[in-house]
Amino acid sequence: MPNYAPPPAGNGRGHPMAPDGRAPDGRAPDGRRSQWVGLLLMVAATTALGLFPSGARIAYAGGSTPETVAVLRHVLTVLLVGILLSAKGRPSALLLQRGMLGAALGLGAILAVYSWAYIAAIRYIPVSLAVLLLYTFPAQVVLMLTLFGGERATPVRLLCIGMAFSGVALAVGIDSAGLDWRGLGLGLLAGFGLALITVLLSRATSGTDGRPLTLHLALVATVLTGVFVGMGPGFALPQTPLAWGGFLFAGGAAALGITLYFLALPLIGPVRTSVLSNLEPVVAIAGAVAFLGERPSGGQLVGVVLVLSAIVLQQFADRRVA
Repeated sequence: MPNYAPPPAGNGRGHPMAPDGRAPDGRAPDGRRSQWVGLLLMVAATTALGLFPSGARIAYAGGSTPETVAVLRHVLTVLLVGILLSAKGRPSALLLQRGMLGAALGLGAILAVYSWAYIAAIRYIPVSLAVLLLYTFPAQVVLMLTLFGGERATPVRLLCIGMAFSGVALAVGIDSAGLDWRGLGLGLLAGFGLALITVLLSRATSGTDGRPLTLHLALVATVLTGVFVGMGPGFALPQTPLAWGGFLFAGGAAALGITLYFLALPLIGPVRTSVLSNLEPVVAIAGAVAFLGERPSGGQLVGVVLVLSAIVLQQFADRRVA
């Protein structure tokens, strides 16, 4: 991780900049317009990822499995990013930048492992607990940046993360029955993997077009996940038209969400990206109400309010220091 230099290097508003040209919170210094673009990308990303579980549940009910959906998610991510790059009209746009092969291999492996860990955790512990453990990743992002990135964990930032985590806990509804240390460990591993890829990818794409790296790391994750599923549980395709619809919807929503998440990272930085990602469980609840006929409890609604309040507070605090 880069060590940040003290002033006089600055962003023109009295705030120090990192030697690589980024602000201390990891954001690219592209101005207010880039910040808004990044925020809109993250809202779209969390909406897509939040709708993923509704489609996935329909696919599972029709004979598919989480492992098969995970492979489809990675395949569609490769296709989506490839289409975005092909729109440039230059074959070279699909090529990985010089010196980035190691990053693509490493980040692709992390993406595959964190995806597998999350899926595996659900086999041992309730889904609600697995989701909560995954969403320890915003706090892990702040910890990583504080220890290795030279960034200060401000009281407001810690308050926002605590509020958002509490809101997610209420929104998903914790079921403490049937706890298993294997599931707890895998859930925390998934959160760690997501935090690690968030921090490392934001650094690797600093000042560059991150789409070629996203394309190749998704390709690595596709190969690794496909080999794992093929040699292990095997592929299970849906058995009904409705399940096929859920299968394709879930894969497409996840691919779109992952792509937009990675595109937003260099624009708004890892901390704001991870805090905004707490919108995903909120959207998941809305999707369950709209598509599955579920009715949220009072505790879930309180959790939604906490998450939204944390995000608004984070945005207000960021504007105060901008």
